[in-house]
Amino acid sequence: MAQQQTPAVHQEEEAHEAHKLEFSSWPVILAVGGGVALLGVITHWGVSILGLAIFVGAAGGWLRHQLAEYREVEAPTQYVQAVLFQVPPEKIPQLLNGDGLLAALRSHQDRLRLRRGFLAMGVIRSPNEKGEVQMVVETRWRDPEALIAYEEENATIQKLLEGFQGAILAETVQVYDMEVVL
Repeated sequence: MAQQQTPAVHQEEEAHEAHKLEFSSWPVILAVGGGVALLGVITHWGVSILGLAIFVGAAGGWLRHQLAEYREVEAPTQYVQAVLFQVPPEKIPQLLNGDGLLAALRSHQDRLRLRRGFLAMGVIRSPNEKGEVQMVVETRWRDPEALIAYEEENATIQKLLEGFQGAILAETVQVYDMEVVL
């Protein structure tokens, strides 16, 4: 039977892969230029100028190399599921109490932290004092497969909201899957 990695081990391996640097000869040339410049202090000023020219050229080459490598690295893409819904203002205290929706969402987040590909979860609400309160529960995922696997389960945020039908306006529940582009 194959051994399954814990999320912490999986994230550590990904971080290690992300920090591997491509080999560059520029630091060696930079060191040679610095050595020749120092040798010129002992021998002749012309050797120092040659060493400084090598040093400055190598520094510029190494900088260009690092910038080109940096540009090649793509920004990590995240996949977001946003669940929007409305709550009548008089029901907000019921959702915020110790066994209300926020407590259930915290518990849900704790379970999601154990899943492969889960990154984060957030809850946003509109600050309006009159009328329905708009709420958004956002989960972030490393890849679309992880989000799809989550959506195919019976323990999703939409299912969790069904347990609070008296406090949530059911006809307002909307689910959006999106990709972060910035």
